[in-house]
Amino acid sequence: MSDSVLSESLPTARELVPDEALPLLPVAVAADEFKRDVSASLVAEFRRLAILSGWKKKSKPYKEKRRELLAAWVTEDFEEEFGANKDSLKAWQKLCRHLGVGENLPLGSTTECHRALHGIYVNLVDLVDSYKTQTRPRIFASSEELAKYIRNTGKVFPIDQARYNPLLREFLVHVHLQVGGRKPRRRRRGRRKANAAKAT
Repeated sequence: MSDSVLSESLPTARELVPDEALPLLPVAVAADEFKRDVSASLVAEFRRLAILSGWKKKSKPYKEKRRELLAAWVTEDFEEEFGANKDSLKAWQKLCRHLGVGENLPLGSTTECHRALHGIYVNLVDLVDSYKTQTRPRIFASSEELAKYIRNTGKVFPIDQARYNPLLREFLVHVHLQVGGRKPRRRRRGRRKANAAKAT
């Protein structure tokens, strides 16, 4: 048998392995070139981008980009779904209805919506993702529980990012969101006075 006949009778590697079984090699892409699937969860999309970009989990670039992009995507998707007008009654009603609060209240004013949201603790990444799937995000019983969840999942939303969206900034105030598990520090006037007196 000739070599040409033998080579023609042997199956190729692609014939032995179906196309769907062949591994896909990641291609490095820049974050600004990444086309996000807005119907997918934010964490899943970042994980996909990290693989394509070659960022190793827990590495400095991974952590920095995760924090940066999750914040940007949350802001973008929040505005897409709820807007940016802090005086919009429809936006506040939409937020309340989605969170399942104030169902027995008329919610006829933004003030009533603010009251309904009092004591509500929710993670913003989960809020945005849950709206896409029309499911309700987890509501935490306290800021401590939410802080623990944020530490465990890394779903942090930097508070200063909210300055780009007045509605989002106002919403954060009324849902008592604690970012990164840290409560805002309050100055203790009594201790300050005592230290001043001791110094004199």
